[in-house]
Amino acid sequence: MSNIIENEKSPNTSAESLVAKLDKTSGKSVSTRLASVLISPRVTSKSYQNASGVIFNVLPSANKLEIKAAVELFLGVEVVSVATLRNKGKQRRVKGRPVRTGLSKKAYVTLKNAQEVDLLVNRESQ
Repeated sequence: MSNIIENEKSPNTSAESLVAKLDKTSGKSVSTRLASVLISPRVTSKSYQNASGVIFNVLPSANKLEIKAAVELFLGVEVVSVATLRNKGKQRRVKGRPVRTGLSKKAYVTLKNAQEVDLLVNRESQ
């Protein structure tokens, strides 16, 4: 019981500590795994209405710790919370045969203190 209370008093949630925690649990290189976790940002009108957060398409096998570590490491912002949503593939017909489209996963990332991430690249300045 005392271990639980000690952990609640001093949470260490920086990106480096998350990378260290993930490195202990998996034998693979964590930096290459984190580089492939975030697939793309979801740029929609709903994502722009959510001022405190960002929405990403992520790997279906990614967990919340990996998503949080990847966003903090690569985008340089502090993450408060991560909520995920799995979309199952739909059944379609191709040439009369039933096929299933691939499943996808979205991550709703809430940023600390109204930090902003510029997801759109201005192509005119390049």
